[in-house]
Amino acid sequence: MSVTSDTTQSAGSSGASDPLDHLESAMGHYRFGNVPLFRAGYGEIVRAGLNGKVLLEVCAGFGDLAAWLAVNYPGVRVVAIDQFEGTVQIARSKHGHLPAIQFLTGDALNLAQFPDESFDQVIGQATMHHLSNNLPRASKEFARVLKPGGKCIFIYEPLGHNPVIAMFRALLNTRSHSEDESFLFERSIRNFAVNFHRHEVQYFNLLSFWAKGLPPGCGTRRVINGLYRLDDALFRRFPRLRKYAGCFNAIYWK
Repeated sequence: MSVTSDTTQSAGSSGASDPLDHLESAMGHYRFGNVPLFRAGYGEIVRAGLNGKVLLEVCAGFGDLAAWLAVNYPGVRVVAIDQFEGTVQIARSKHGHLPAIQFLTGDALNLAQFPDESFDQVIGQATMHHLSNNLPRASKEFARVLKPGGKCIFIYEPLGHNPVIAMFRALLNTRSHSEDESFLFERSIRNFAVNFHRHEVQYFNLLSFWAKGLPPGCGTRRVINGLYRLDDALFRRFPRLRKYAGCFNAIYWK
């Protein structure tokens, strides 16, 4: 991981009972090779503590991240919205027993059902690139519903500057007939920041991108962690390489 911003504090904490050591259920269908990226992103969510905090997760899918937060961080409340009613119904069937979560059908670009300054954080997991056609509107809405000092956090977003990774992704999207996939660029990250006073970017997956498909296992974990550390060293030594990362997390402060 490499971070560019006015802050370089590392994400997350360590310890045998740390929920960040057991986050696979929150990742849903994303591959085991992405664990270090998600750990850094989730670390930003929980960094200052969540007791008494109210979070909005947009494009929440089946609610796995919301459920992980509710189970592991008592005192948090999560409103999870998705535009597809069928998806919301599945999320309710899986996690509706958790009283700290409210599942709603809603449009991430139109949060009119929520008053100004309603939430401590807005979270999107693999979400920002689905809003790329209207990032100014998304930025304005997310900033509006955030409390002063609140954070907007995007986790696991594709960066499009690396032509080799971009071609590989395009091939996968063609094979899977994906209709709602797009790339983000450094200007996209900057454009979203217009309604926020500062932002931070965490870069991942230069060499480690090619280890994403490795299966779970102790040996695999060592290989993946080693490649992430090598990527981090390269990004720090050669900052211009950051734009060629495969993925990023972004944190925006209101």
